[in-house]
Amino acid sequence: MISEGIWPNSKFVDGQGINVLTGDDSTAPFGGAAFHDNRVWIHKSA
Repeated sequence: MISEGIWPNSKFVDGQGINVLTGDDSTAPFGGAAFHDNRVWIHKSA
């Protein structure tokens, strides 16, 4: 999935935006921005 820009949850099919894939924990040692790699499995429904 590619999501360019910042979209509200209501714009996604199931009402959950892409940020549900990542945590909001502060980074060590002083907090700040965290960068995440997420492995996803895409399954085509019948």
